[in-house]
Amino acid sequence: MLVCKRRSIHTFQVAPEDFQTRVMSLCPNCETVDKERVQMGKRSHGVGVLLPKILLYGDWPESVIGDRLLNELFQKVGRSYYSGD
Repeated sequence: MLVCKRRSIHTFQVAPEDFQTRVMSLCPNCETVDKERVQMGKRSHGVGVLLPKILLYGDWPESVIGDRLLNELFQKVGRSYYSGD
């Protein structure tokens, strides 16, 4: 499985014989979205690159980041500070 480095929701199943040619190629979904944005007169968001879906040393899987964010958002607030005139 290959995943877009820019948008992890873009995933692709690849046949073993096509794996080498697809790794580090441009994400087709990002290309389509980017072309549509440019045609509408909006700025480009860029196009991602397809990489194997593996967890590299020092990287965080997307689910861990999301879980930590949700835990922090729903923690009880101990103190609030207000300042101003």
